[in-house]
Amino acid sequence: MSKKIGRLAIPIFFVFWGLTTAKGQKHEIGLGVGVLNYSGDISRIPNVTMSRPGIMGYYRFNPSPVVSLRASLMFGGLAGKDANDDLGKARQAEFTATINQLSAAFEYNFFDYKYTAGKRGHRLTPYFTAGLSFFNFEHQQVSTTDDVSSRYAFEFAIPFGLGLKYRVKNRVNFNAEFLANKTFTDYLDGVSSYPTGSPSNTKYLSNPLTSDWFYYLGVSLSYTFYKINCPD
Repeated sequence: MSKKIGRLAIPIFFVFWGLTTAKGQKHEIGLGVGVLNYSGDISRIPNVTMSRPGIMGYYRFNPSPVVSLRASLMFGGLAGKDANDDLGKARQAEFTATINQLSAAFEYNFFDYKYTAGKRGHRLTPYFTAGLSFFNFEHQQVSTTDDVSSRYAFEFAIPFGLGLKYRVKNRVNFNAEFLANKTFTDYLDGVSSYPTGSPSNTKYLSNPLTSDWFYYLGVSLSYTFYKINCPD
């Protein structure tokens, strides 16, 4: 796994390094807070009451008023609990988890976004974002019929979503964003296919053909840096 991580991280690093050394471009650093939620076998749709806090920091490179590239780090918690339906009453499972995520993504601004007063463009724009992320999670999963179990794992996900940017004043921007993360694991909540030797354990009743999702809804403030080139 570590070799795969290295092969992925090296090209991403050089792409962003090359972009940041380009002359006359804009660079942005932001920090925000939000809430995380989850959907999977325990909660088939996100349960607002099970939301957990999260924090995100990011670097954004703006080569044009329309397109941005972003690298981000996100830390937070996830939780889920069986509903009061027939399956939930039989399984009675719940989980809590911590999650750390590293993402690389692009953003498409629907309007030409301006970063300073006096330039043509808009102070406000919605945007679409999508990319690739690498995350690790550690969860504890419990049920009334079994002991607590835990798991620590590394996985990949595809984050995508919608956001809103607003220039509060020169160099300072407000951002609001919703991200859905499509994972490639069915064990984010600790509930997956039957384990060997335990086919009758109701704790493991699940749909093994689906994977789990997690979501981030947050706001942030960012600061834009300008590189002023000296005339030849």
